[in-house]
Amino acid sequence: MPETFLIADPHFGHANILRYEAANRPYSDIAAHDAALVARWNARVGPHDRIWVLGDFAWSPAAARAALGALKGRIHLVMGDHDRRWLGGDGLAFDAVAEVHGAVNFGAGTLLSHVPAQLGPKYARNVHGHTHSRAVPGGAHVCVSVEHTDLAPLTWDEVRARFGQER
Repeated sequence: MPETFLIADPHFGHANILRYEAANRPYSDIAAHDAALVARWNARVGPHDRIWVLGDFAWSPAAARAALGALKGRIHLVMGDHDRRWLGGDGLAFDAVAEVHGAVNFGAGTLLSHVPAQLGPKYARNVHGHTHSRAVPGGAHVCVSVEHTDLAPLTWDEVRARFGQER
């Protein structure tokens, strides 16, 4: 049976991410970084699994094409602030991934978003990216930026286990 995975902020092709997050992305160049992320992703994800990428997938159309051609699974994208660089226009068509969203009601009171969301009566939990190595305090938010996931997608069960934990 296909598994559901979540990840955010792989930043394929974004050389400056190595400087911004050097402690968590210890690679000499972006090619080595991208190859490592692809290997870690494909070690966990099967061809029929669903992967929710919570934004900032790639820095450029070329980087997105290369990653999409190498990664296993059916990718569903929640748009991040860098994704317009490669989706639509001169970039890839929106059908490059299975679905593209601004935010997703993931059910059971959980909202998937790129940036941390303010929660209210409809959503008690938020899975997000954008903050990279920083985490939002409290147990209602789980950051799945690669800096919090050992550079690989987490299963939904692994994410769910992180709710309520202070990190």
